[in-house]
Amino acid sequence: MNCISVSTPAVNWLTDVIVPLASAFIGGIIALIGVGITLYRDRKVRDSEKAEAARPFFCPIDYGDSRIIPSNNHVFLFSFVGSAEYHEPLQHIQGNFINSNKAEFIIEKITVGDHCYFPLRPEMIEKGMAFVIKFNYIENLSDSIVVMHIIDANHQNRMYKLVLEYNKVAQLIEI
Repeated sequence: MNCISVSTPAVNWLTDVIVPLASAFIGGIIALIGVGITLYRDRKVRDSEKAEAARPFFCPIDYGDSRIIPSNNHVFLFSFVGSAEYHEPLQHIQGNFINSNKAEFIIEKITVGDHCYFPLRPEMIEKGMAFVIKFNYIENLSDSIVVMHIIDANHQNRMYKLVLEYNKVAQLIEI
């Protein structure tokens, strides 16, 4: 009888084992790095969208605007801390605003020069709310910048410069 000899070819460890394993390892590392970069980018986009969604959008409105209803008017009065020390005549600033339906916020304070004016009763400015801010000030506004400090829904502090015309707020500029 003739026997057929079956011989297994010799395993070339370098080309048959090490190179495929090294290639798979390197490919896996590159894939993981790509996934990490994608997750990081998506997180940044999500955070910026969340911050943008919480950014308040409100604007001054005219004093004869029909959205200001006297029975439903929200008035926020601001006072200067330590105002009892001043016996000078105070001047008055008023601003009518309407909040968008986008986000809620709280007015933390208004600064004029070096003086801070805090609300007598801090409250949340709700979506779509028409509101009035009023405050008496003690210094000359010709050289001072009037800034409204607010806190948005994400607890971020935001500042808006109030542009005044005849002691009424005419425009807001975010700083």
